[in-house]
Amino acid sequence: EAARSRADKIGGLVRTLSQRSRSGSVDKFCEALVEDESGSQASLAKQLNPEEWNDLSSKYDAKETNMKSSGKSREEVSVWMEQSSKFLCQAGEYDKALDLLHRAKAIEDEELGGRYERVASLLYHIVHVRSEIAKTVDFIDGTTSLRAKEIIDMTKKVIEIRRKLMGEENLKQLGLALLLCSFNLSCYCCGLSKVAKNASICAELSAATATIQGKDMARESAQIFQKLRDNEHVAEAYMVWGLQFNHNDQQHLEI
Repeated sequence: EAARSRADKIGGLVRTLSQRSRSGSVDKFCEALVEDESGSQASLAKQLNPEEWNDLSSKYDAKETNMKSSGKSREEVSVWMEQSSKFLCQAGEYDKALDLLHRAKAIEDEELGGRYERVASLLYHIVHVRSEIAKTVDFIDGTTSLRAKEIIDMTKKVIEIRRKLMGEENLKQLGLALLLCSFNLSCYCCGLSKVAKNASICAELSAATATIQGKDMARESAQIFQKLRDNEHVAEAYMVWGLQFNHNDQQHLEI
């Protein structure tokens, strides 16, 4: 009920913002959005223009300062950093998002015992942000495979941890990690044509091995989401699975 109330409040402010001038209403919207913990930040924030994004980013900086001085537990600060990074990533503030995530992971590792589920969650969001950064640069250049290989290695750590955990939500997160890793394996293969054939990266992970791994992970991801009856992610898994085949391959067309 509390989350629904916050979401309704913010929804009303979004409508107000679209009907009135920026003066005054943006500040109210910023304050409400920063306080919101219901998970609706990203979808609501899509309605803002670039100037309003900047206002929100500054509000997040102020919020972090307030949390540190208000006696919040280190776990609360870590969780807030992770939640805020999702919003900042969508806002295109990739460096800020990564900074928050790395600091949240440091808190988890050094002060909270490095719990498997929290570590897996933070690592996944780190590789997600890095994947978003990779999409903003030339897709196939000399560094595509190097960037993808780093992301692949980190995502495999997430997958390793998720396989040790139980529960439906963890199964969903495993499916998402497999999906992200499969996509980056496809990017890795695309970029290998720009890397010298004798480069050490080719010895670590050949195109043939990467393709096999990418197919297997996409297939497993699709099976997981079928089990969870999550058709949206089933479709996404099939789409990424199809990337692993040559475009004139019959199986590619079927998938």
